[in-house]
Amino acid sequence: MNEGEIVYTRDRSSGHVHKRVRLGDHLATIEGDNLDDAGQYDVLETLADVDPADLCRNCFPPETA
Repeated sequence: MNEGEIVYTRDRSSGHVHKRVRLGDHLATIEGDNLDDAGQYDVLETLADVDPADLCRNCFPPETA
């Protein structure tokens, strides 16, 4: 993985899917997601099988017309 690369993760406690950004050895998140205390997560290879209801609204805002 390259620095600045978007990484998709699923929070193990809530099941929500978030975008994180690789910064060196760490993954940074959107402050509003409050993921600092969320605990463990799994890195996803793709979003192909993700239920849209599981997508974090901060990371994946609904489309506006």
